[in-house]
Amino acid sequence: MHDALYTLIEDAQRYQKLANRADEALSRPAAVSQDEELAAFLQQIARESQHRAEQAKRLLAQRVAE
Repeated sequence: MHDALYTLIEDAQRYQKLANRADEALSRPAAVSQDEELAAFLQQIARESQHRAEQAKRLLAQRVAE
């Protein structure tokens, strides 16, 4: 079960990297409105994943302490 919690934490890191790349793409001259929509979507996913990762870290810490 610990591996599932670790996967959530890794996923949050992966989504944050995707969101960062989308933000970088927006700074390029060829960026279009669809890019802004995609970047916003990826930022939302990254935030939601980060929240789940924080919960996973708490659960993992509780399990390790037991």
